[in-house]
Amino acid sequence: MNKARLQGLSAGIILTTTIFTGFYYGTGIIDGTTPTTEEAKELLENEGFVVSLPIEEAKRTVHQSKDADKEIKEK
Repeated sequence: MNKARLQGLSAGIILTTTIFTGFYYGTGIIDGTTPTTEEAKELLENEGFVVSLPIEEAKRTVHQSKDADKEIKEK
């Protein structure tokens, strides 16, 4: 392959990549694909998941373990 053909091939690859990038970003396909935190929370709740903050979950776990320890001591 001589220098002129190699430069032509390189220019073609760059031009094709530029065209695809222009259509991808220019058409708005990627707009609105990332949900907000409220939308994500609502979606998860609709699917049956429980959504909570990590701190609240840690507090619940500590309280449950204390309650379990009390029950064991009472027995």
